[in-house]
Amino acid sequence: SNNVDKFKGTITLTGNPSGGTFAGTGLTGNVFDPINLDTGSYTITYVYTDSFGCSDSDTLILTVKFYGPDY
Repeated sequence: SNNVDKFKGTITLTGNPSGGTFAGTGLTGNVFDPINLDTGSYTITYVYTDSFGCSDSDTLILTVKFYGPDY
């Protein structure tokens, strides 16, 4: 999984090939924002359909962690 600091801001996701759709908790479009989420793991799914109607998907696991404030 990929660790994400709850308080370090948003993460913009990019799918390949482009033109697909992201889905999952904490997402608005392709932007993951962990600030309102509990710590733990979140599965993000990317689904792409080409011009011939063939589709595929991939998943990414983001783990929200609390590392504490910077001093």
